[in-house]
Amino acid sequence: MAVSSDGSLVLAGVWDEKWTSSAYVFDGATGAQLLKLQATDGANHDGFGRSMAVSADGALVVAGAWGDDGPGTWTGSAYVFDGDIGAQLLKLRAADGVALDSVGWLVAVSSNGAGVVVGAYYGTTTMRAKLPAPRTSSTGPLAHSC
Repeated sequence: MAVSSDGSLVLAGVWDEKWTSSAYVFDGATGAQLLKLQATDGANHDGFGRSMAVSADGALVVAGAWGDDGPGTWTGSAYVFDGDIGAQLLKLRAADGVALDSVGWLVAVSSNGAGVVVGAYYGTTTMRAKLPAPRTSSTGPLAHSC
């Protein structure tokens, strides 16, 4: 779950029995559902939406998918979405990710939406990504890994 700094948006990740996941964005004042977010390449057991973050103005939403299979089982990833329309902008993966890292266990986004930090549960990877401006629909490599 995540809440925008002004309380206008509330984010919630929902899993079913196969961890097939969606994330929802709700109006913080009325509780009305505004968006349903899903990874364009989502699959069972991805754990999408376990961790979520939102920029101060709600324009950027980040959802972790710690069970996403990349180079190995449960390598993990994080997805960046346009908070206004729900379009997936980026998929972030660790350049040095390996099986069972579970990247995306924790995610954070800067208040202005210019940067994202993604943590791993088991791995030694912590990713920082400087996002391109203006925000456009694309996929791209991680800007910095440490």
